[in-house]
Amino acid sequence: MANSKTSRDKRVLIVGAGRVGSAIAWVLRKDVQVMLVDIDVRQLKRVENRIPDVQCFAGTVEDCTFLKDRMDLIVQAVPGYVGLRTLEKIVSWSVPVVDVSFMPEDPRALDEQARRRGIPVVVDCGIAPGWSNIVVGYWNQKMHIHSVRIFVGGLPQQRKGPWEYYAVFSPTDIIEEYLRPVRIRRDGVLMTVPPLSELEQVEFDFIDTPLEAFLTDGLRSLLYSLNHIPHMEEKTLRYPGYADKIRLLQQSGFFDSKPLPIGGCRISALDCTTAVLQKAWSDPRLERDVTLMRVHMEGVDFEGTKQIVQMDLVDYYDEVHAMLSMSRCTGFTAAAVVHLLLNEEIKSSGVVFPEDIGARPALYHFIQSYLQSQGIRIQTRELKA
Repeated sequence: MANSKTSRDKRVLIVGAGRVGSAIAWVLRKDVQVMLVDIDVRQLKRVENRIPDVQCFAGTVEDCTFLKDRMDLIVQAVPGYVGLRTLEKIVSWSVPVVDVSFMPEDPRALDEQARRRGIPVVVDCGIAPGWSNIVVGYWNQKMHIHSVRIFVGGLPQQRKGPWEYYAVFSPTDIIEEYLRPVRIRRDGVLMTVPPLSELEQVEFDFIDTPLEAFLTDGLRSLLYSLNHIPHMEEKTLRYPGYADKIRLLQQSGFFDSKPLPIGGCRISALDCTTAVLQKAWSDPRLERDVTLMRVHMEGVDFEGTKQIVQMDLVDYYDEVHAMLSMSRCTGFTAAAVVHLLLNEEIKSSGVVFPEDIGARPALYHFIQSYLQSQGIRIQTRELKA
């Protein structure tokens, strides 16, 4: 069984004081010494007011070089567009890393450097990718999986406004997800399909209305680390009608990136749309969110019997601590892996994917128990035909 006790003498530096970074700081500060760095002073003030026992520094990673020899581990929680550049700097410090930046680049580019320095760099360590990969990695050791279907979404608990949606991440990253071609695997073949396609209805016990699900490019490392699985796809969950609204904007040119002459300036439709949606998706009435995930796997056990396994997760906005459920699910998964690294349960060097961790049952059960101890509900059902 993985060790759940972590020494209070351990020091963790979190790079990024946004919603996810602050959630990681909040949960870790009970067990280890936490320091946090961000260039946004307002973000740091918010953290200092809510979590006074976390030491904050204003600046960039480069400004914190003096801390590197004092740290046992670093968590990167910066926006994806600066993820690879910042992670490369952190790896040069020869300190183990947990990364939740979800960078668009392939993090395997840093594998050789991390191996030379003898450190593990756990990437994509959030909810999806992250916990979803851990689940698939665990069951891949227990059955021959033929199909993996992942459904995940963060939704407002109340359905209000034209969008019935609250942006739990940067609107720029959300819109980019709707524009990026989707990589899936069908019949053993890696293929690319349009985003927002293959719309279907999905029902959960935890919510009283069917949701819609559409393809998005979220499989990431699963596509090549477990490429023996013939069928893999991931879909985003939203309230019904959401995908049609996004498609209407796209078909009407609202996401075009070419600058247009407007009032003596040149600005793209995409920039204007992003600014408008930033406001539309930030209605404080919709901040109380719910996170839903389903990992549905089909295959045969090692005796040849058909097997279906389904893991459902649900989590709600934390009213006591005013914390988004998506921040909780993302940050607490990373925090669980932080404990495993600090206790040397993960000793491999180089880039480590969450599915590699899930392949070890003791680590899988520790992370699941950790999430459940924080109030995140996880239910796994096994069905044999």
